[in-house]
Amino acid sequence: MDAPKVEVATKYFPGQTAAAGSKRLFRLTRAQLDLTTKALLPNHFSTSAITAIPRDPLETNYEYATNLGFNPANFTPYTNWVKAMVDSVKAAPQTVIDCAGNGNSPACLDQQARAFVTRAFRGVVTDAQLARYAGFFTNSVPTVGLAAATADLVDLTLTSPGYAFREEVLTDGSGVLQPAQRLQNITYTLADAPPEGVGITTPAAARVQTAEAVQQTIDSVLANNPFDGEFESHKEMHVLFLSEEMSDDKEKQLLDAAPEGERYKCIGRELYCHLPKGVIDSLLGKSFLEKKLKLASTGRNWRTVQKLGEL
Repeated sequence: MDAPKVEVATKYFPGQTAAAGSKRLFRLTRAQLDLTTKALLPNHFSTSAITAIPRDPLETNYEYATNLGFNPANFTPYTNWVKAMVDSVKAAPQTVIDCAGNGNSPACLDQQARAFVTRAFRGVVTDAQLARYAGFFTNSVPTVGLAAATADLVDLTLTSPGYAFREEVLTDGSGVLQPAQRLQNITYTLADAPPEGVGITTPAAARVQTAEAVQQTIDSVLANNPFDGEFESHKEMHVLFLSEEMSDDKEKQLLDAAPEGERYKCIGRELYCHLPKGVIDSLLGKSFLEKKLKLASTGRNWRTVQKLGEL
């Protein structure tokens, strides 16, 4: 083999020793940003990222994080979207950092700053990173005041790669995904939401430590299908993950407009759809949610959801 070919081959096949893959970052979709931010800052989320940030490239009608990043067209809209929440936090910092009962002691401020950043990064954060964020915050409080320091902490956190992106590969010494990484991969894959967004608040290690625990975690995300056992084929079932909870009024509009045989049930931010005649001629196929109800969503057919649960 000549030298150029050897060089190319070595690039892709460097040896026979097993090693963990390189770390890869994928930006959260706008729907995922919405669900993640609502879970983290429920008192300050007001404008959807889907409204504030230009539409990302689509593939087969779904937004894939593997296609996404920041560019001149969406970077400023993203920072402006974050700024609106930062301004809101500055007006009510106690909703993020509340140490009044401890006299705003440095120890309490440090602990709560670390807890906030840990939640924001879905547990995928090192002790050194936490120390830097907490140190930035506690050192700022005496200088600019608690309100401004809290707002700055939120700004720094939400504009960091650890928040807007998620790592696809982060392994331990044996090459196995670390618990927090594994858990967020499960919930974002199944529900486009962080663990906290689907009600998982227990430590990541407890939810993915064994194969049985992983399966229980996946089952808990998939367990709410109200039409379970009531459809003949998986082709009839679909689940949509909404960017926001559907109001009672919008759910009534959906049910009133549904043709005979079509069934819909909204549970939290998941919309379960039983479509015996298929998608094309259904309300989903006619973009009823987007055009009439002004709701953005990402979807999975039920077979895909089940296969994900079996992995």
